[in-house]
Amino acid sequence: MRLLLWLLLLLCVGCGPPRKLTYQGYPLRHWEAMAESENRADRAAAAKALGEIGPDGLPALTGLIRDRDNHTKAMAGLAVAEMGAKAVPQLIELLQSPDDGTRLGAALALRHVDPGADPAVPALTELLRDENPAVRRAAAATLRLLALERGETKGRPTLRRPHTEP
Repeated sequence: MRLLLWLLLLLCVGCGPPRKLTYQGYPLRHWEAMAESENRADRAAAAKALGEIGPDGLPALTGLIRDRDNHTKAMAGLAVAEMGAKAVPQLIELLQSPDDGTRLGAALALRHVDPGADPAVPALTELLRDENPAVRRAAAATLRLLALERGETKGRPTLRRPHTEP
């Protein structure tokens, strides 16, 4: 009997509470399908729902950060950021997107990752040379915020135009 109890205990170590894979009674796959909808409101609602579901919704959320609609991008970025440090690798990847809005959204989302955004500092620093001034400003502001959270007050990033060779 003791052996059986030990085996059960070993099987359940790390089990924790079951993950919530539904939101408002609808399963994850429903919200993933909504993320592909042509309707802007459906995609924004999917961003909120996928954020509430958590890390299992992350693949669809990173797709929504690339959305053509700025409101949906913002909703998805905030939902990803609320997942905390787990989302930082995906946000770093999005900082390197060819789409200005995606880079901007990822930089802004990193402001809300508390704590744990430090691995994004090199990628954010790289964005200080971005061609888009809004992306440069967002990266600089995020870097300043991260520095302040670490207690740093010197060495704030500047917003200089990228140096180009003649």
